[in-house]
Amino acid sequence: MKLYVLIFCLGAGILQTAMERTPLRLVKIWIGASVILVGAAASIAELVIAFHAFRWWAILVFCGFGFLPNFIFPGRNPAPVFFIGLLTTIIGTALILWR
Repeated sequence: MKLYVLIFCLGAGILQTAMERTPLRLVKIWIGASVILVGAAASIAELVIAFHAFRWWAILVFCGFGFLPNFIFPGRNPAPVFFIGLLTTIIGTALILWR
């Protein structure tokens, strides 16, 4: 179960990275709003699910997976990071719900 939560948290951290990299002044409003909405929802879900699995260690998990994707995916393009994060989060969610 905890491995599934870590997979979900990795995907949420990747979505947070995509949210940080999205240039709001250069994209259409609905694209920017959807990336921000998905990233914020992933952040909240990551904290809730990680706290349920790891108790107070969830803060360290949240901080770790918040900074890790910047090292894994260098560059400025948010699109591949967003789709990889979305796929990883969906897989993590399916594993958590399927257990």
